[in-house]
Amino acid sequence: MEKEKLFKWKHYQPDIILLTVRWYLRYNLSFRDLVEMMEERGLSIAHTTIMRWVHQYGPELDARVRRHLKLTNDSWRIERSEITMEASTFLGLFWGWVIVIVSGILFVRPSVLRELKKLVVEDRGFGIMYGFLSIFLGLGTVILHNVWALNWQGFITVIAWLALLKGIYVIAYPEPSKKTNFEVRILSTRIVLAIIGALALWMLVIIYMK
Repeated sequence: MEKEKLFKWKHYQPDIILLTVRWYLRYNLSFRDLVEMMEERGLSIAHTTIMRWVHQYGPELDARVRRHLKLTNDSWRIERSEITMEASTFLGLFWGWVIVIVSGILFVRPSVLRELKKLVVEDRGFGIMYGFLSIFLGLGTVILHNVWALNWQGFITVIAWLALLKGIYVIAYPEPSKKTNFEVRILSTRIVLAIIGALALWMLVIIYMK
């Protein structure tokens, strides 16, 4: 039968899988909400397992059920604003390693940081390229992952907005402020790099320990 082929090799019964996916699509529930609901019913299911079910069976269930629904404000679709765990993990690993590597180099080698700051200011072409690259990375991450929470996912959002704003600032205001000494700016930048680098390392540890 089609149902047997669809759920072949699955550890859980098809009815449990369909019920979980249906709840996720129909109500404003997170994967961890569903984990707690299943635990109350005596079932131990990882949030990543539910996430895979949604990705695998969600579109098919959505297509089959939509034909039988009246047009209302409610919808049986996967919300566009819902950030999947895979996307969050990818962005966390990407930004985490980029920040750890770059901040580590610039913190340990302040001479490289000095040359980079001078290059951004003195070479207008390089400064524009640097600014647009920062805008591209920041805006792309904000569009895909604008999650505000007190965890590693929220840290990704903060970094993305900082990158976006930094790029805009570099292009709009290429000349540095005359009020602040250059060496003071270097020192403050190294302190910020150390803090952000430590937070990025913390984020990587959390992701790899999941």
